[in-house]
Amino acid sequence: MRLLLLSLSGLFVTGFLIFLLANFSTNNHSNDEISVSNIMSGEASGFKKADSIRNFSFPKDHFAHNDYRTEGWDVTGNLSTKEGRRFRYQFTIFRNGILPGTDNDSVIFSQKSLYSIHIGISDIQNQKFYSFERFARGLDGLAGSNETEKRIYIEGNEILFDFSNDAMLPTLQVSSSTSEFQISFKLIPEKKIVLHGDKGLSKKSNKPGNASYYYSYTRLTTTGELTIKGEKFDLTGNSWMDREWSTSALESDQKGWDWFALQMEDGTELMYFRLRDSTGATNFQKGTLIRKDGSYELFSGDDFKITPIMNSKIDGITYPFEWEIELKPLNFLYVVSVAMKNQVHPSQLRYYEGAIDVVRKNGKDISTGVGYVELTGYRE
Repeated sequence: MRLLLLSLSGLFVTGFLIFLLANFSTNNHSNDEISVSNIMSGEASGFKKADSIRNFSFPKDHFAHNDYRTEGWDVTGNLSTKEGRRFRYQFTIFRNGILPGTDNDSVIFSQKSLYSIHIGISDIQNQKFYSFERFARGLDGLAGSNETEKRIYIEGNEILFDFSNDAMLPTLQVSSSTSEFQISFKLIPEKKIVLHGDKGLSKKSNKPGNASYYYSYTRLTTTGELTIKGEKFDLTGNSWMDREWSTSALESDQKGWDWFALQMEDGTELMYFRLRDSTGATNFQKGTLIRKDGSYELFSGDDFKITPIMNSKIDGITYPFEWEIELKPLNFLYVVSVAMKNQVHPSQLRYYEGAIDVVRKNGKDISTGVGYVELTGYRE
């Protein structure tokens, strides 16, 4: 949900959002893991808060909002070769404001932002997870959000927008090159923008201001190449893109979240997240069901019931790996399981994000799908 990490998390994750402390720099990293709740809760003097409905403006809102503290661009997808070999990827760029700015800040002033990137590749066949992380100050040529050049970037990794057809339905080019893998994907949205929450104001608690501005492209036709240690794969499939920005999004008693993006074979999608308290109980939950024609419906509170039904440990930390998610008003039961076990980013902000498989039941009607999950706060 990436806010959520937002993602940040959701998640933001994310995503989410997947967001980082402002005192990090490219050459000065702490070896200690960062607490999700410490980052996402609390006040940030001088920054605006997501506390009212806004009028979105495109393409401008695809780019940085320097007057908010945290921000994320998150792209993820399940892709496969023509032979059926499956991969899942995550490409997330975060911006964290060190000092407040404005949307019209100069390149020099943008040094008051820190950018980071998280990339994850899940090789489902080989049960191998690749993780990449990098930090850079918002300096021209290093990292930034450039509306003129139509790109979000950090040291050779970028999301490039093409608005030649429609500012609200851009074609995206996602590219990266690391020592272990390279990606080059073209993404074309099949559906219009989805505004989560109240016209894009996505609350994360009942306290005003604990919210983000959050929209998604929930199904993007994706083609391109993935190269892992010199072996090239031509891939096709679907991706999902989240955009979120905020300042304070969690309350002190919220310790993490479970966030899901589900893409069903019948052409529908579901975004669902729940915030957890210190006991692991659901503190707050919301979701958006997107229909095949792009229309969508919002759900919250008692509309959902989530039940983790299987757990497992990774590096001594217990994560849920299978769930039942009930969407009660529609009599939908989603049975969700991870596609491979270890999809943990061993980064400054340790969290789980990876591929999932889905079966949706509605009486005798059964539909399958794929997606991804983001889990944070399980170490606390």
